[in-house]
This record gives sequence, C-alpha cells and structure tokens, in this order.
Amino acid sequence: MPDASGALKLDWNEGTLTHPVVVDAVSRFLSHAGVVNWYPDVTCRRVVEPLTKLLNVPTENILMFPGSDVALDALVRTFVMPGDEAILLAPTYDNFRIYVESCGAKVHHVNLADTLGFNVDEFVWRVEHLTSSPKIMYLVNPNNPIGYFIPPEEIRFLLSRFPETVMVVDEAYAEFAGSSSLPLIGEFPNLFVARSFSKAFALAGLRLGYLVSQSANLGHVNKVRNPKNISMLAQVGAQALLDRYELVQDYVDEVVAARSWFLEMMRSMGGVLFDSRANFVLMRVPEPKMVIQGLAESRIYARDRSYMAGLANMIRISIGTRSQMEQVVRAFQQLPTSLWRA
Repeated sequence: MPDASGALKLDWNEGTLTHPVVVDAVSRFLSHAGVVNWYPDVTCRRVVEPLTKLLNVPTENILMFPGSDVALDALVRTFVMPGDEAILLAPTYDNFRIYVESCGAKVHHVNLADTLGFNVDEFVWRVEHLTSSPKIMYLVNPNNPIGYFIPPEEIRFLLSRFPETVMVVDEAYAEFAGSSSLPLIGEFPNLFVARSFSKAFALAGLRLGYLVSQSANLGHVNKVRNPKNISMLAQVGAQALLDRYELVQDYVDEVVAARSWFLEMMRSMGGVLFDSRANFVLMRVPEPKMVIQGLAESRIYARDRSYMAGLANMIRISIGTRSQMEQVVRAFQQLPTSLWRA
C-alpha cells in the first residue's frame, strides 16, 4: 500500500477523507469473537434498515452488493442474453460495456460529448435510429466523466418511451447533485437505480453498494448474487455513517461549496473548466499528459480523459474539501501556464 500521507488522490473520485467514526466502529468490532472466522451477516440488516429510512423506500426494494460494480455485473447477467442490444450514453463509465459484451450482447454508444451536456430529444432520436428494441440502457447520472445531470422528469420520459427496456441509472454521485430518480421506482417496473458507498460516504476501500428497484426485479437479480461477499467490516463501517448521516451530509456540502470555489478560482486564472453536479470537474488543457505529470510531482493525482471520444485535451479532477482544493490551485500556479491555459 503506497504512503497516502500528504498525497491528494483526485483521480478516481473517491471521498477524500477518513471518518473517525468508521475507524472507531471497525476497530471495536474487530475485538469481538467470531469476526474473522464466521461468515458475514447475509441479510446486511444493519445497513438495509437505516437505508430504508434515509431513502424512504421499503426494505424489499434494496439489494446489497460488495460495491456497485458487482451490482451492475449481476444486473446484466440477470437480464442480458447473447444477441441483445444495449444503449450506453457516451462518454461514460466503461465497466458496464465490459459486463454487457461478456454476455454476448451488442453495445451501441450514443455520444453527446460534442455539447458536453444532455439533450433528451436528440438522445431518443439517435437511439431509435440505432435499434428498435434495446434490451438495456445505461445512464450515469450525474454523468461520469462530464458531470452533467439529467433531471428526473427526463428520466421519467425515457422510462415511458422505452417501457420494455431495462433502464439502469447509475447514481454513484447522486448525493452531490441533490436529486435522484429513486421516487420513480414505484411507478416504473423497468427502472433500476445503482448506488455506491465509495463517493459521498468515502468507503471505497470497504466495497459496498446496492440496487434499488421493484421487489420482483430484485428477486431475479438475487438469484445470481452471493450474499456472503459483503464483509462485516463494510457493514459496520456503513452503519456507523448511516447512524451519523449528518457527517456525510456535511462532507457533501463542503465538497459542493469547494467545487464552486475551485471553478471560480481556476476560471479567474484563465483555466477552462466545465460545470459539474458531481464531485469532480473536467478541465480542457493544451498538454494533458504534462499537466497530469506536473500535478503528480506535487503529489496531486488527477485523471487524463483526453483519449475518450469527444474529450480531446480533457483532464478530470476530483473535488475534495476547500483546503484540499486550495492545494490544487497552488500546484497549478507552479506549472507553466502554457500547459494548462486553453
């Protein structure tokens, strides 16, 4: 494990802090008998029960996984067959494509990167010119890596327009957007919402995520799920934060404020950055590889996204606390402006 002291890891959009209540809860739990040699609680009760109150959804509408990646993989293996067609709004998180292709299905990318935003009418037009019967559709909302947000009324429109399509809305960053598609679950049987504990909860190292959908849907997915794969350490850590959810909300509020400050500050210095509803921003720079390298020399790690379709010269920077983003600004000030002023 690399030495994390003094480093700013802003390349994978994890939470940028460690909550002491999590460390304390996990440490105390490790002192109990049976923690290591017993299988974990397969019901995940200590997580599901507070989640139902937080999300205002019934217990039977939540299915836990060791990370939302595993949830998405299980969902695809449940519903996608060889020869099926999948729609992915591009650019996007690429793991879903891997899951779909591993099942023998065909992937259609609908790329709207030229506008760095989302137009629902254009999206529908493109989808209907690609296929008349998409089996599954994947939307990351807020989008990764761009950061735009599709409002719930447009998600509703898509659900109505494609009622036979499994609609997967990946809400890994939803806490930072302040809005969600979860209220649509009861109305639309073709909707699945994937959530993560890696971003707002800052528990990426413990691996925990979940699906929200109608109970009949989750019953099918549960047939391919191994409930023993969610460790007790993940369950205990998540419970500690769910019991003190104000800590999560305080962190989200701090990141949202730091995001606004960072955008304003970098733009005032001549940087070209794009609005975001997530815990990261895109920045257009003349020399992306050199900027990434220059930041790394200050032990600040960002992500080169310039190889993705429609994202030429783009880097992505995760947003942390105000003090952390002040450190990022200082690092940019030490780099030649010819590298990062577009």
